[in-house]
Amino acid sequence: MVPLLLALLVMRASAADDGPVAFFNNYNVKLDLDAETPGPQYPVPPVVIEKPKIFIGTSAYRDMACPGTLFDAFNKAEHPERLYMGVIDQAAYGDEDCVVGYCRLWHEKLNDTRVCPYFQHIKLTRLPSFDAKGPTKARHFQGDLIDGQDFCMQVDSHTMFTENWDTKFLDMWYSVKNEYAVLTTYLPGAENYGIENFAGRNEVPHICNLMWAGGDILRNSIAAACSNLPRPKLTTIWAAGLSFSKCHGEIAVPYDPFLPQVFDGEEISKAARMWTRGYDFYTPHRNYIWHIYKRMRRGEWYADGSKSGEQRTYEKEDPEAMSGQERQAKEKATSTKRLQTLFRIKGGSGEDLGMYNLGTVRSYHQWLEFVGVNYTTHTIDTQTRCGNLVWVPNDPPSQDPPSPSEDSRGAEAEIQRLKAELSLATARISQLSLLRLSQRGHTPRTRTRGGAVDDAVDGDDAGVHVDDPTEGADPGGYDLERVVQKMALEGVDTLAEDEQASSSRQPRHHKWWQRIHGDEEASEHDGALHDRIVFMENVGALVAVVVVGAIFVCVRMYKGHNNSAKNRRLAAKQTGKV
Repeated sequence: MVPLLLALLVMRASAADDGPVAFFNNYNVKLDLDAETPGPQYPVPPVVIEKPKIFIGTSAYRDMACPGTLFDAFNKAEHPERLYMGVIDQAAYGDEDCVVGYCRLWHEKLNDTRVCPYFQHIKLTRLPSFDAKGPTKARHFQGDLIDGQDFCMQVDSHTMFTENWDTKFLDMWYSVKNEYAVLTTYLPGAENYGIENFAGRNEVPHICNLMWAGGDILRNSIAAACSNLPRPKLTTIWAAGLSFSKCHGEIAVPYDPFLPQVFDGEEISKAARMWTRGYDFYTPHRNYIWHIYKRMRRGEWYADGSKSGEQRTYEKEDPEAMSGQERQAKEKATSTKRLQTLFRIKGGSGEDLGMYNLGTVRSYHQWLEFVGVNYTTHTIDTQTRCGNLVWVPNDPPSQDPPSPSEDSRGAEAEIQRLKAELSLATARISQLSLLRLSQRGHTPRTRTRGGAVDDAVDGDDAGVHVDDPTEGADPGGYDLERVVQKMALEGVDTLAEDEQASSSRQPRHHKWWQRIHGDEEASEHDGALHDRIVFMENVGALVAVVVVGAIFVCVRMYKGHNNSAKNRRLAAKQTGKV
């Protein structure tokens, strides 16, 4: 896929016109952006927000570039005080925590003496990498970290930003004059970082075509390109690597969490659900962020997941457990059927997908025509979808953002099950892995509510997605920020060090209990187990004493009986009665 994405920035020698032009399939098309909304209906004008807050959501899988993405976003923003990050960090033992690395970079790159700037603007959910099932599930939980911000951006965890990118994106979004606009595209590669005016004509990547994948599922094709755009251009499809819109779009159309092992189909399924709910996609007319296409991950979710299976049954071996590859194949088949149901094609189950179904603001047939897909003839229009388009009215237009369907047809119960699974999986949730520092002599003071992780945050005090060890602590207690600073300045990799240290002093059961329930509960479990062991040892000793005593008494009684019998025989012999 990387060569396809890099090809979008090839210079077009045939483009001699200074006006806006689209390049695709060796065609050049002059663009008329004013003709894309001919009326009589027009998009709902945007509601202007003074000093808007921006939420950036990103999901990382063992990604060494994740800390740099957070650092670049805050460091390059014109108003970092209005920026908030939500991170799903899927990591393994020994991996550096994404936020720990972020704090470290402030010192290494800028020699910044502040205590991890904007740390309280980051919410982190840490999940074990062995439980990863692809992008859809992680990004669904990523949406749960939105907390009242105005604009929402989704990027990959290996992204680079230009100076003042936040203000530039806001200006770009408002220039579309559409409350339901979504800026989206495949990003240019990091090797072109900083080149906003590429090729001297502001050339930008433009996603507009589809291709067939397995099971008649659609996926995005190679990006085309546009040049000299005066403002963002209307397009047909959506990309997960960049999505910028009002947050009501993410709330109204959350990721479908019931699509494990899905890569092909992730983007087109959400695009169809968003478009039929009235949202419109636009290609950004300038390059303000870039994508690191060189792999910097320590593994791949589909490869690492295939190695799990029986190992996921912690308490005992399960001979009937599926192997990791068998589980992946079964989950992917189920997801493919769900996508076929969404797109109403052969192979689907026909079930009602509830809140994860298509919307009703625009129809399914309008969507097929807009993207140029014909399932009957199994064809895709690749000639006209990249050029001039006509905006389809979201009839009737409404000033109120669409909301999720109240009739979820049982999906809510399954969502609660997934959230419970998330709560269990947050064995590795950490506030910069601070709870692990208790093994080094620190004494964190934690608060819990019924044993659940408290994810409530208030306004600008939003912090990491975990209970705050500092709340209610006395002045001599646990100083979160000082520990963070110490970790950042010393470059401490707490996970690797704790793993090595724990291997020499923790009981064998501790590792899997810790992986399921977390450090603090694992420590409590160790204490309870220790008490039980001591009790059993005492009981065992008592039983042993009783048994030995009983044996001693029986032996004495047996010997006494034998002596009595011997004496009687001797007496009888002496009297001649034997």
